[in-house]
Amino acid sequence: MRLHFADMSYPSVDALQRTLADSLFHYTTDKKKAAGRALGTLVEIITFYTLKSWGFRDSIVIERRLPEFANPDITHNVEYSLHPILSKTGHRLSGIDLPLTAAKLRRLRPRTVP
Repeated sequence: MRLHFADMSYPSVDALQRTLADSLFHYTTDKKKAAGRALGTLVEIITFYTLKSWGFRDSIVIERRLPEFANPDITHNVEYSLHPILSKTGHRLSGIDLPLTAAKLRRLRPRTVP
């Protein structure tokens, strides 16, 4: 089955989700949920690259747990979030293997004496 979404218009996101559920995700147990996740993924990808094209690449943090309703006991994992850059420095790295992790970078960071 081939769908040409560029040729289709929908009166609402819910109508598009129902179309996806019935045509693409008809085989799943919860087809509307699967269609909603697919649409959510598309929105996240479009938003990420829009923010990146606007120059916010260095302010984006991926997979961040944020408190809900300013309550630190209840957190929600978000795909990405925007944060201000308070300071920025550059360092040359050597002797580090991929993948880069925060722990590896912390070990290589030059120590400063207070």
